[in-house]
Amino acid sequence: MGAQKRCKHEIIAQILDTCMDGDLYTHIMQKVVLSGELTTRYLKFLTANGFLEIINSKHRIVFKTTPKGVALRQALENVANFKAQ
Repeated sequence: MGAQKRCKHEIIAQILDTCMDGDLYTHIMQKVVLSGELTTRYLKFLTANGFLEIINSKHRIVFKTTPKGVALRQALENVANFKAQ
């Protein structure tokens, strides 16, 4: 069986879920199963648009979902549920 291709919305939703309590770049990359290049691209997009915030913690950069990101995650979930009906 081949891997199923995910759409951008699914990847964004997975990143926002992963970062709810804050997470490191490498952990996001591993949990969402993305290449380094794609992880960087998505994280830049999400931070630039206010869906993720960057927190410097003990010489580490942590990405955390913002309230705006939580709202986007909920909207994406609603769309996914609607498509499933």
